Amino acid sequence: MDKVLEEALKNCEDEPIQSPESIQPHGVLLALDYDLNILRVSQNTEEFLDIKAESMLQQPLQAFFNVPDVLEMKLQTLEHPLPDQQSDFYFQPNNLYELNCLANQQRYSCLVTFQEKYLLLELERVTPEYLLPDGFMISKELIFSFHQAPQKLEEILSKNLQRLQKLTGFGRLGVYKFDHQWNGQVIAEVKKESMPSYLGLHFPASDIPAQARALYTKNWLRLISDVDYTPVPIIGTTNLQTHLPLDLSFSTLRSVSPVHIQYLKNMDVKASCSISIIIDGQLWGMIVCHDDAPLYLSPQKRIVCVHIGQMLSIQISAYQKQQHTFLQERQYSGFEVISNRLIEADNLLLELKNSAHRLMEILTATGLWGIVDNQELLEGNVPSNPTERQILLDFLNDYFHKHDKPFITENLDKTLKISDEFTEKASGVLALPISGKNNHFLIWFKQEQITSAAWGGKPKKDIVITDGYPKLLPRASFETWKTNVRGESSPWMLNDLKGLMALKNAILTNLLIRSEKIAERKEELEKEVARKTESLKKIKSQLEDILASLKRDERLENFAYITSHDLQEPLRQISTFTQLMKKRLDGRLDAKEQGYLKFIVDGTENMQLLIDDLLEYSRLTRQEYAIEEIDLNKLLPKVLYLFQETIQNTEAQIQVDVLPVITGKKVLVQQLFQNLLSNAFKYRNPKLPPMISIEVEDKTNHWQFVVKDNGIGISEEFHEVIFQLFKRLHTKHAYKGSGMGLTLCQKIVQQHLGNIWVNSAPQAGSSFYFTISKILTYDSSNF
Repeated sequence: MDKVLEEALKNCEDEPIQSPESIQPHGVLLALDYDLNILRVSQNTEEFLDIKAESMLQQPLQAFFNVPDVLEMKLQTLEHPLPDQQSDFYFQPNNLYELNCLANQQRYSCLVTFQEKYLLLELERVTPEYLLPDGFMISKELIFSFHQAPQKLEEILSKNLQRLQKLTGFGRLGVYKFDHQWNGQVIAEVKKESMPSYLGLHFPASDIPAQARALYTKNWLRLISDVDYTPVPIIGTTNLQTHLPLDLSFSTLRSVSPVHIQYLKNMDVKASCSISIIIDGQLWGMIVCHDDAPLYLSPQKRIVCVHIGQMLSIQISAYQKQQHTFLQERQYSGFEVISNRLIEADNLLLELKNSAHRLMEILTATGLWGIVDNQELLEGNVPSNPTERQILLDFLNDYFHKHDKPFITENLDKTLKISDEFTEKASGVLALPISGKNNHFLIWFKQEQITSAAWGGKPKKDIVITDGYPKLLPRASFETWKTNVRGESSPWMLNDLKGLMALKNAILTNLLIRSEKIAERKEELEKEVARKTESLKKIKSQLEDILASLKRDERLENFAYITSHDLQEPLRQISTFTQLMKKRLDGRLDAKEQGYLKFIVDGTENMQLLIDDLLEYSRLTRQEYAIEEIDLNKLLPKVLYLFQETIQNTEAQIQVDVLPVITGKKVLVQQLFQNLLSNAFKYRNPKLPPMISIEVEDKTNHWQFVVKDNGIGISEEFHEVIFQLFKRLHTKHAYKGSGMGLTLCQKIVQQHLGNIWVNSAPQAGSSFYFTISKILTYDSSNF
């Protein structure tokens, strides 16, 4: 918040509005001690009572009025009421009396407020009240309005505003409801045609600052009968030693802040009345009454208005509790059904996954993130970046070390700013710790809800510097001003934690049951180990046979290496001689002889390819390669560069994920990708440009890669055969090759403690999957 604005708001809140040392002129104020001696008096007594104000100071009340016996008896009973009892006595019918003035022989309505050290008497001229509604009938109609056919709260309030409008005569009445930040909104309204509507408009908290809200919580009604009034000063003192200002918190004649008066004038309002709606001791909202002409309400009508406000407060409270109870029971019922299933579940994470949609539906969430048994559950619209989710988890771990309750917010940014993408999916967060010791959580998300709010004028007020101090100016315009609210989700409708606790206990019970089953299985496993130990002897014998077989395979590989190496030189001689012969006999051979020569050339080329692949295959087992960190994001471009001409000629499209840094044998990993990409280009669909993608997925203990293409595909019956040595599915004339490419890939993957397999169908492309372990160590130079 701007520092100048913050200081202006502080200055506004420091204004002593409860003790303005003046009153409105439609009555007379007397402050008395409990012996009925007049301590202070408003200066308009001569106009009202034909008595000069100064002459009344330090005189007994009986010197100017006939004091009713009932008032004197009340004083003897109350003596000195405690501060927290003041509101109990204020604005009750038995606190309204009539006093006869001895000076002019006129009758005055007298409203008595009992303060801790003095009394306040507010005198107003008696006005005949014909057809004043009966309080019992008003209560009955108001209560019935809440218990008719199901209605929205706003509809019920509108009907009661109509009754209040008939009673008071105000031109516009609205119910002004506060939100959790003390901003207000007019949620119901009745009005005459000549006055503008404020229904649905929002107003900032600064319109009714904290000290004003405190007064509305103490005093149920505030009346301004004419905004153009001239304040009447109060003379005298309640304490000759301290000269403290008179507390008029409970006074209906209390003069109003000039800022508020100007605010009303800017609204073209001439008269105003506010009736508080207080629920559980908190200011829930107000009934705000306006008129475009001065309007006076007698004390009798004001008492009825307060009665309506009190009854409305009770009924709104009951209505909300009924709604909350219904929601609470529905939530608990939903949680209970899921909890019962979780207790009996053999696979806890799977059951949570199956219940995820319902768990989100109960709390109107858009995403669910669960961490149970070191396994992760991600359902719905959940932030996708694992690093950012970990930031939230670290924050929650710290929160739950300090607080023994769920973490709930509709605006995560105010507590923890992570990123814009995170805010879009997780403005609202409800986190339930299952077991802090084992880092078990359930976290619900609500996505950002961008709402458009219509304000009664620009929310930010203007500031003026007066005597070096910033002060707020009342809003000059109330034309609709629209703003977008971002970074917030819809509210979490959670009325108690019983359902969440049932869910938490069900998960803990499941974990406990499983731990008991593990203990029961321990003894069985020990017996099983004894049985297995005996069978190990047989397995040992089998392993010895396998070892002998492996040694034979090693000799075979040595033979393949020696053979292929020794064949290299004779094959080169044949190839060289054949090429020389073709050059010298060019143009002298008939078609048949040229065919023979071509057969020799093709044969030597195929033989050379076969020998090269044999050497490569033998090299995998004979040569040692260092294990190192490999940044695949740097390695793969080098591999693709080898196919640059093919990519251009075929108009191929290549898509590559962001790849990890792995641990492995760099030369072999490059050969692996090179072979798989070579196959993707070789066996492409001749009617389509090649589309090749390389994707990766983190599988905890290993990386899983897949190379996908849109080529001619492979029948399911050949999915295993293609990895065998020298196995080909096509003739050498259709596709060149020795049939060892995938065998080499399998050998490379096995050296990285992984597996390789294919998913494919004819004319549907192929997806070659392979895994590379994360647990290779640098001192493991070979396998």
